[in-house]
Amino acid sequence: MTMEADAVRLNMYGLRVLIRCTEREVVREVARDFSSFRVSPGERIDLTLEVEVRPPPWELLPALRAAQYTPRNITYRDGSVTWLDYFGRALARVEREAGRMTIWGTDIDLLREIVFLTLLSWSGEYLDRRGLHRIHALGISYRGRAVLIMMPSGGGKSTLALQMLKQPGVTLLGEDSPLVDAKGQVYPFQLRPGIKDPSAAGIPPEYLRTVRRMEFDPKTLVDLDYFAGRLSPTVPAGILLLGQRSSGTRAAIEPLGTRQALEGLIKNMVVGLGLYQGVEFVLEHSGWELVGKSGVAAARMRAAIGLLRTCRTGVLVLGREIPHNAEVLMAYLQRELG
Repeated sequence: MTMEADAVRLNMYGLRVLIRCTEREVVREVARDFSSFRVSPGERIDLTLEVEVRPPPWELLPALRAAQYTPRNITYRDGSVTWLDYFGRALARVEREAGRMTIWGTDIDLLREIVFLTLLSWSGEYLDRRGLHRIHALGISYRGRAVLIMMPSGGGKSTLALQMLKQPGVTLLGEDSPLVDAKGQVYPFQLRPGIKDPSAAGIPPEYLRTVRRMEFDPKTLVDLDYFAGRLSPTVPAGILLLGQRSSGTRAAIEPLGTRQALEGLIKNMVVGLGLYQGVEFVLEHSGWELVGKSGVAAARMRAAIGLLRTCRTGVLVLGREIPHNAEVLMAYLQRELG
């Protein structure tokens, strides 16, 4: 499969996306971010993102009053068109009904991040409609069963993933947001994992790139090519763990009650804390459309209950000895899934 010189095409479980850019580097980075979803030309397109690396054409933005403020941008609405002002650094014009977004700016990292977050937002809405719901968790597979470990952002999902993928028979479903359906199947949603200390990971530099982000510190991303042969297909759910950090040195796995497990699922899947939701897009809808989203919450809740019916549950207490965390988890998987 070859990549067009100025474009990349994705198929995200049926959502067909075309990203075009006047700068080759943006196309290359988006292709690396979403390499597991890349497809060749030929299919019709549902969403087109046009990226122009040049100063934003502010003269195109009408005189409008702000509709929404976020830490990333200011939202303006003009009928069916939404404008996003990234505090003077970039400008985007969104035509949701037409499935089109045009982005202008000169900062390559910022443009890549806008595209990345836009795709997470739009694909999340599409996947919910398909009955595939994101869960904020590390997802790995072992002996044909999915293991989901719910942890907050910064809780150590990426570090644990890198340690577990060194273990025989462990494959990756998703470092941050695998997908779950109401039947208890877990689908891969594989993006480039981010790590904070690349020097400690022992990964060859050709698989790494450090990017600047709008709201957070820089992060080093690991290409999925580094995990060749360690990416999992869809598998049934088997184990659901709630991850907790400890100031102690040693790891442990403790029992988890049904109520506590459900509370974790409500936070990490039904509400979706830690998952990028694209609030500037959600809040542009009318009140009636927001009421309609209660159906999405109900569908996510059914999927959460389905997980509880099919999974063993527990609390994974992570200590400061990183290799020991993986050893304890691996011994548990061998015992429970053997």
